Amino acid sequence: MLETPSATHLRILKQVMKVSGVCLGVVNMGLMLVWPSVAFADMQRDNSTIYGNSITLSDTQMDFVGSILPAGSLLGTLAGGHLVARIGRRGSMLWLTIPCVLAWVILAVSYNLATILIGRFVNGLYCGLVVVAGWAYAVELPDIAVRGSLAAFPTLFLQLGYIIVLVSGLCLRWYQISFVGIGTSIISVVALWFIPESPSYLIATGREDEARRELRSLRGVHADIEDEINDLRVKNSNLKSVSFFEILKIPDIRKTLIVLFVLFFIHNFCGMQIFTVNMTRIFRESGTLLGEAISSLIVFLTLLVGSTVSIFTINHIGRRNSMVISLSILVVCLVMFGSYVHTTDSEKAARAEEIKKNASAMLTTHTIKVKK
Repeated sequence: MLETPSATHLRILKQVMKVSGVCLGVVNMGLMLVWPSVAFADMQRDNSTIYGNSITLSDTQMDFVGSILPAGSLLGTLAGGHLVARIGRRGSMLWLTIPCVLAWVILAVSYNLATILIGRFVNGLYCGLVVVAGWAYAVELPDIAVRGSLAAFPTLFLQLGYIIVLVSGLCLRWYQISFVGIGTSIISVVALWFIPESPSYLIATGREDEARRELRSLRGVHADIEDEINDLRVKNSNLKSVSFFEILKIPDIRKTLIVLFVLFFIHNFCGMQIFTVNMTRIFRESGTLLGEAISSLIVFLTLLVGSTVSIFTINHIGRRNSMVISLSILVVCLVMFGSYVHTTDSEKAARAEEIKKNASAMLTTHTIKVKK
């Protein structure tokens, strides 16, 4: 007996809700990435802390605050693989609440550059861990038919975090935004209590009865889940006694890793993270008439719309074509931005040189008159 269309839609809706629950943790990552942009804009207006004392950051120090997060993220990513293998995707996401809340508390009570840097480093640890646990979890839960669309949910929720922190910055001080992050962490933990553990992890740890029960709930009562269980069992048994370097010798895995490294290289070196962290600073220096906050909000809303569109189109045009289209748009935008910066800097240099020449001429004329 086949599953009725209404039952399929209801089951897919449940998968959407579960993936959304997992992705609530990714919202916090979005808050953390854009926090410097909002905090620096607020500090330019009022640099007081929660204690009432002032804190002044130079441009170099602001750059350091924005760039220290990836350092913590690197350690978090390295530790994330081990943590996920030991306690599972869901367990990892639950434990991640500790560094997440800790980081926000440190930023809330920061009174100098050192404490802000510590908070940002812990932010990075969380981001690295959540990328490993959250993204893998979101891909494993849904059916193959909707896996491509739901795989875009982490990015969607990440950009939702961008917007939340930017809107929060319109009415909250830079240290008060941390309480929004703490609230998001609590909501994420509550949602995770209603989400099952990854079937892949359950099978890897020998809990096949639980895995079968969760897969039955995810795939429906009419689905043949034994093939999926056997496939997961074979993959886990084949890789258990194999070292990392032996895994790299497997052609399919090696090819997949090369593709992933290239994609991550493009993602991390395209400059998008730099724009994200320094969005308000960029718009403030550009002299936008809308103001840096509204201009940044428009950019992040555009990102959110793009991610939403990809959810509905990715299964029709494919992941590769979607990536080619997005990278093509990115190249055009980077060329436009680079041309603008080059032209602006050239004009500033020309004006500075003209002012220097005029000042030199006036000084020379004044000197001649004095001598006469």
